[in-house]
Amino acid sequence: MNPLRVPSRLRPPFSGRSSRRLIIALLLAAIAAPVVPVADDGTALAAGACTKFASTAGLDTNAGTEAQPYRTAQKLVDNLSPGAVGCLAAGQEFIENVRFNNGGTQAAPITLQSAPGATRATIRGQVFVPDSSNDVEIENLILNGNRAGSTYRTNPTINGDRVVLRGNDISNDNVDKICVHIGDAEFGEALDVTVTQNRIHNCGLLSPRSNLDHGVYVNWAQRTVISDNFFYDNATYGVHLYPRALTTSVFRNVIHGNGKGVIFSGTDGVASNDNAVFDNIITGSLNAPNIESWYPAGNPVGTGNLAERNCLMRDGGATNIGPQVGFTASDNLIVDPQYANAAAKDFTVPAGNPCFSKQPIPYFVGNSPPVVGPFILESDPRASSVLNFRSGALDADGMIMLVEWDFNNDGVWEEPKSSKVVWTFPEAGSYPVKVRATDDDGAITYGETTIVVGAQIPETPAPPNQAPVSDFTYSFSNSIHGGLALTVVSTSTDADGTIAERAWAWGSGTQPSDWYKFGTTHGGAVSPGWMMMSHRTTDNDGARTYARKMIFVPAVLPAPPPSSPPNLVVNPSFETDLAGWGTWQASLTRVNLGAGAPAGSHVVKATRTTGTSFTIDDTNPTVASASTGVTYFASAKIAAANSTSVGKTSRIYLRERDASGAVLRTLNGPALTLSTSFQTATAEITPLSAGNKIEIYINQASAASGDAIYLDDITLTAGS
Repeated sequence: MNPLRVPSRLRPPFSGRSSRRLIIALLLAAIAAPVVPVADDGTALAAGACTKFASTAGLDTNAGTEAQPYRTAQKLVDNLSPGAVGCLAAGQEFIENVRFNNGGTQAAPITLQSAPGATRATIRGQVFVPDSSNDVEIENLILNGNRAGSTYRTNPTINGDRVVLRGNDISNDNVDKICVHIGDAEFGEALDVTVTQNRIHNCGLLSPRSNLDHGVYVNWAQRTVISDNFFYDNATYGVHLYPRALTTSVFRNVIHGNGKGVIFSGTDGVASNDNAVFDNIITGSLNAPNIESWYPAGNPVGTGNLAERNCLMRDGGATNIGPQVGFTASDNLIVDPQYANAAAKDFTVPAGNPCFSKQPIPYFVGNSPPVVGPFILESDPRASSVLNFRSGALDADGMIMLVEWDFNNDGVWEEPKSSKVVWTFPEAGSYPVKVRATDDDGAITYGETTIVVGAQIPETPAPPNQAPVSDFTYSFSNSIHGGLALTVVSTSTDADGTIAERAWAWGSGTQPSDWYKFGTTHGGAVSPGWMMMSHRTTDNDGARTYARKMIFVPAVLPAPPPSSPPNLVVNPSFETDLAGWGTWQASLTRVNLGAGAPAGSHVVKATRTTGTSFTIDDTNPTVASASTGVTYFASAKIAAANSTSVGKTSRIYLRERDASGAVLRTLNGPALTLSTSFQTATAEITPLSAGNKIEIYINQASAASGDAIYLDDITLTAGS
């Protein structure tokens, strides 16, 4: 059973962000879970029963049977009918270009692969699937585009629909060529191509790098699936989505040590849209971020492109994700996958590494045995603690039927038979933990890890319960029955828990029957004189405290205190502007003192411009028509704004004018000696006649160059 054949039903013409997320979910649900990859040793494993054969020892005039094989791969593919499997002799090299002049059907594709044998067959030259040839599968071959004298720039070249490249080794020995090229605006858009479980490496010229040679170049295509491949040592991009790659899914690939990683791009009025790059391990890109985009000026920018849940790492802390233009990146991990031996191209990721589940599914023919990678969830396992274990058991081509554990190291598999188990070790020490998994074909794989268990952490006794603090407030109101009513409100608190019950008693509450459980508030009619009210508070641990207060009940409800008279100054604290204020021999500016301002956050700063005195004045009389027999009280907060004003004096002045505007008199309040702290200056005036006008201004005396004062919270109120 081949481990990865993406059903066509999973490759609909989706578009848009929500649809891309849907196709990601469908792909992950339908494709087998990831397993640990193996190093590619070139072993040929036949993927299907061969119906036609070719060998370098054969003749193209032969019948194409195993006994009488064709001589060339071209003759072989020309004679494949739908459902047929053409096999190239294992270990042989076919130096030729191969063009698929016909294809299969969706139900019965044609297949070209290696015949069973010690090593794979090689095609050295271009493999071309034109737009007219659909439903072609190329499997388990070495495809090398480095053929002497060849002028082709790409190999293999895929323009047909529903073409599958599976389990191949694809390269061109780092000559100036592209490896896999999918679709072309002129020669045919490719639909539903799958590139899976291949090793795609050493594609393109390394010195100098041309920025043109890539591992897979999705040029003009829709619904391409690129999964479970290894891309490494390619000149430029591992995966190049340019200029019109639509709804491509790139997932569970290792993309390591290429000139660049993955790009979303476009040009000439088109763009790559609705592509998803997710759950890959992209590391060591040499010349650019692991994921990036490029759209020339004036060109449409891609939409719906996603880069999610990838493991990313570049040497020296270099940038992993370029500016997110035309794509959105989320939930990516910047983490070292800890490859087993990247230099030897063994990209195995150890169990427990965050990138473990993102590894490619390896290519197998026949039953793929399960793999296991037991690990523990706890980072600091301790004796006598419940520990959570996972088997890491996965089967690429089927199901895990049974998982067994041995925690006692006695060779007896009789512990919990589940992939997720819990276990407790009674003492500190080093313990081997063994697991074995059996798949649906009966294959068994063993795994083992060693767990170092630390000493049991002593239990910290819970701190003693803190009793609640019981308290309440009270107030009076007029009772509907006459007299007064008392209302009490609980303000009890509990520092280390919650309050479970609040109860009330009229009097001292010495008897259980005295208590009423009325909750936070309680009250009732009361008689004049002294009385006691009691409040009981119980917390969630059962602790109780009491509050008792002697309360004097007046005969009648006290009159409310008089309200403060309104401030007649329209703009007293300069929070938004200087409206309503002018100056004499000074300039005014608003200053933000924050918490240092007496009222709000802003004050006004009056700075001397000339003379030996300067003022801030209301531009219009604050009182336009005074009342007779009323005294007006003025106040202001004043401080020296710099050291030159410290020690000098400041006052408030109130000027009275008659209705025609003639000055009648000016009164001033006491002088303040200025300091850098705000002080309150006051003044008052009782108008001579009703209808007169009252103005307010504030000065600094003995002024010199540089003097300045702060003013805030200026008031003028009418008293009695």
